[in-house]
Order: sequence, then structure tokens, then C-alpha cells
Amino acid sequence: MLPRLAYVNIHRFWQEMLKLDIDQEEPECLVSHDWLIGPRQELRKQLIYKRYPTINYQKLKVEWSAIERPFFKELGHFVPGVNKKIRNIIIIPTRFGTSCSFNVPKIFPADIYVFIRDDQTIFSIAEAVITAVTRFEAIKNLKANWEESELLVDWLVNKTILASILARGQSAEAFHGTIRATRSLQLGHLRRASEAFYRELGINPATNNFSITGEVINYGDRKVKNITKKEFDVLKTLIENKSDVVSLQEIGKVLYQEQISEKFSLWSIAKFMQRLRDKLEDQDIGSFRIQTVYGQGFTLKND
Repeated sequence: MLPRLAYVNIHRFWQEMLKLDIDQEEPECLVSHDWLIGPRQELRKQLIYKRYPTINYQKLKVEWSAIERPFFKELGHFVPGVNKKIRNIIIIPTRFGTSCSFNVPKIFPADIYVFIRDDQTIFSIAEAVITAVTRFEAIKNLKANWEESELLVDWLVNKTILASILARGQSAEAFHGTIRATRSLQLGHLRRASEAFYRELGINPATNNFSITGEVINYGDRKVKNITKKEFDVLKTLIENKSDVVSLQEIGKVLYQEQISEKFSLWSIAKFMQRLRDKLEDQDIGSFRIQTVYGQGFTLKND
């Protein structure tokens, strides 16, 4: 969930976003600054004049405070020593972002930071806290994968005495758990919601993909321009492999051909891919489309 800003119309939106401090100056001073030109000035205006009302989190705070003590008492039966693992729980309400995000400490005792969207409930806080104190150990010591670790947390929140404690402040029916929410029946709903949001921003999700027509690479209904022969060949290779990872060795073969053994360099490949990303960004094609798979290669997000 994101605020409605001109992500598409403002060139290099995220880079410009990082350069701004919207609390630095008052809105009425905006137009007096000559250095705030073009996209940065427009972005600043949007951020200032689209300020949202302060989040009212009192209801959530009261509900969590009411069950916090019995919740941790019972959680201690499932996670021995949990109270010694956690120094503080810092809950930060937000209007945007994922439903709930949090840190996963590797060393305890530790502070747990929970960023919870204002439409979520104490079930999400509980899920975040349990995950934060169990995820690292489950993966490292039990060799669990993400889904197995998440299923454990969903079971604790939904099917143990913890569920009845949490239900004192909130209906248990309102919480489905992460695994259930991301199963195939839910993915269609998530995709439709994403497509609706894209359209609000002026993006047509059905057409903004890469395709190849002869010796031309298209993005949606427009041609990708200003790329070299090697950049064309690498981008074509990524498109043809769809969402599969194209290995560093394969990228090297495209770039260096028969000279790969003499010229192959991870540094030069990384610099080449960054230049290609920059050229796509200059054409308002998000550089995130080319994703790095660390230690393996690159993949193209094209769906």
C-alpha cells in the first residue's frame, strides 16, 4: 500500500525521493529555491501538500496493552525464555507499506521493531513478535525454509491458547495468517488489487512488459532506445529466459564471446548491468526490472 504520488510522471522518482527532506523548510518557501527545479520541485510539492492526518492508534494500543502480559506468559511455554530474549518492543503505526513488517534479530537480548499498518490488528503484532524471536533459530538450527517457519507462527497464533487470549481484544476471524493469505485463492485478489493501483497511477499492467519484434525490443507499446548492440543482446537474453536466472557465465558469453576466458570479470559485468539499468531508467522503465540474484546472475521481472 503506497500513497498516490506521481511515480510514473516524475523522472527517477525514487532517486529524487532520497534527496529530499520535506521537513527542512516550510511550504511557502518552496518556490524561492532555484535549485529545486523540475522533478524534485514537483515531488516536494506533492509530499508537502499530501500530508495525511495523524494516525489514531489508541484503540490498538489499548487492546495490545490489555493482553500483553498473559500473551507473553503463555508464549513462554512455547518459546522458553522469551521474556529474556526481548529488551523492548517498539510498535510504530504507519499508514502505508506492507500490513506488518519487523526486524529478525540474530543475537539476543534484542529490541523488536514492529511497523504495523493502521488497518491491522493485535493479531499482526503477535505474529510479528513470535516470528522475530523464532525465525532465525528455525532457519539456522532446524534448517527450516521461510514457509515452514511462517506455518509454525500461523499455528501458534491461530490454534493455541494464544488465539483465545488475542481474541479478547479482537475477533479471531479477522486474522487468516500469512500462509493462508498468500495461497493461490488469495493471489488472484492481490493481483487484481495491484492492477487497480497501477491503473490509478496511469500504468497499464497488461502492456508494460518487454517483448521482442525482430531486431527491436519493446516495452509495452514503445521501443527501447539508445542501447548498444551488447546491451541489446543481454536484454534479449534476459527476456528469452523469462523469469529464470541468467547466470554470470551466460552473461559473460554474450558480452565477451570467444574471449570470455581472457576478459571475464565480475566487476565489469556489474558495471555493464548498471549502465543498462540506467539507460532503462532514463526511458522511465524501472531499473528494478533487472534484478540481481546474488552469487548467481540476473533475472528479468517481466510479468
